[in-house]
Amino acid sequence: MCADWNNNNNVELWREDWARVNNKLFKEKGLKIRVDHRSYERQDVNRVPTIHEGYGARLRAKNGKECDRIEINRYITNINEKIKGYENDIHKLKNEMIELNRDMDVKMKSGREEISLERPKSSYKTTDSGIKEILKELKEKLSDKANKHLRVDRALIYVDKRKIKTDNDIKVIRSQLSTIRTDYGNRIDAIDDYINRMNSIYDNILRKSREVNSLENEVEELGIFKFKQKKYLNERIEELKNEINEFKESEFYQKNLKYTDKLDELKRERKECLEVLKKCDNENSILYDIETLSKDNNKLIGNLNNDKKNDINFKVKRYSNELEL
Repeated sequence: MCADWNNNNNVELWREDWARVNNKLFKEKGLKIRVDHRSYERQDVNRVPTIHEGYGARLRAKNGKECDRIEINRYITNINEKIKGYENDIHKLKNEMIELNRDMDVKMKSGREEISLERPKSSYKTTDSGIKEILKELKEKLSDKANKHLRVDRALIYVDKRKIKTDNDIKVIRSQLSTIRTDYGNRIDAIDDYINRMNSIYDNILRKSREVNSLENEVEELGIFKFKQKKYLNERIEELKNEINEFKESEFYQKNLKYTDKLDELKRERKECLEVLKKCDNENSILYDIETLSKDNNKLIGNLNNDKKNDINFKVKRYSNELEL
């Protein structure tokens, strides 16, 4: 048995026994977690395996010294977290799509909001007042539900906040929002480019470090003989290490900061930029509502009244037919 300690088949059996013992204990303790001795590939799990660190590497890291293996595993762990996050997002989106499909009929039938029919259409008069006065008048003429549907209150709050009085004020704000959107859009592009270049550097370091690790294992397996093969492998190892050092000289390699810390910093900055763009889009949406409501208020009210009347006529006709039956 001792002679077969390094046999792959025995290693597989030991790992399987280890997993079985652990899972049995987890089950007895009422825990849902489970371990699997198989590789990610055999489990059909979309994850990147970490590399062996070893005692020496962990000791160097503990003493505050730079260690490629530890840094590579941090990078791999970050990649796996991103993959897990993407899978969760996809699962969440699928559930949202299912809910949307279920509610689609209800949302389609909701139609236009109910409005008051007590005031005749002829009483709605055109006004030459400022935008704020027009919106206030419109709010008075619509029911609470219609106001909510048309977002009149939101428009009024924005008009007060931005001190909008004329169409020219709206044009100025639109121009400002356009400039802000362009600037922050460019910043997002720059951040994305930096992340892509940084990931490319670390991907190359990871790939070449794995090759170095594999070749070093081959050298160990050759023993004290086969000098020619060992010489070739050692030359290749040295060549790969030089290439790794060249990548580490890149401006995108983080010499004084962990890869994960730099990535988190960039992601936070990108998120802040996206929030600014979202605010710009929201303001543009409100400006569109203000323009529509202030310019077409009489036509809008008339259309809503007609829709409501047609709906009532349809219901009356339907109930009459049912009574005749």
